[in-house]
Amino acid sequence: MWIDRIADRLRGLARGDMRRWYTSEGRVFFEKVGLREGQTVIDFGSRNGNYSIVAAMVAGESGRVYAIDKKRGVLKRLQRKAVSFDLINIETILSSGGVSIEKVDNSAEFVMAYDVLHMLDESERNALYKEVKRVLRYRGLFSVHPKHTISDIPDRYFKNMQLDDVRREIECAGFTLESTFRGTLSHRDSLSDGCVLNFNKE
Repeated sequence: MWIDRIADRLRGLARGDMRRWYTSEGRVFFEKVGLREGQTVIDFGSRNGNYSIVAAMVAGESGRVYAIDKKRGVLKRLQRKAVSFDLINIETILSSGGVSIEKVDNSAEFVMAYDVLHMLDESERNALYKEVKRVLRYRGLFSVHPKHTISDIPDRYFKNMQLDDVRREIECAGFTLESTFRGTLSHRDSLSDGCVLNFNKE
């Protein structure tokens, strides 16, 4: 099976927490969050691809992952990682540094913004929400990991915001909370407990 072959490859290349993430924890996470085989995924603010890599495994050969980041260097590392892991269903997109998503309307079933919203000011976040609504298909998921709120290593534009503040902001942008997941997530090449909010567009 394709995913098992990839997992075997990962066992030989990854180390420590990331080995666990790539071979077991990450797959469990995405399956619980709601990512399915064959889906088109957009990873906004992908960095070096710890989420993109596992999402590509779960989406399978019939799925596609578009990893978007403003830093050319991290995308090159992601590309090298995908090649070394024999993943052929990941495409990297270098952004201009704004929040535009260079995909057509209604083209994705799953859009994730994990550990990135705190780096955007309120106007930028609202612009991103509009872009997500544009590219997300009907009944698709906008999946958010709102790291760095008051109770979770506060930082940047989320340092004075609670988790509920983020939820309300996204709901005001025209989304409906579909589910909440708490469990093991990847954060800066290690594993930690975290929360993910899944939204549908209205």
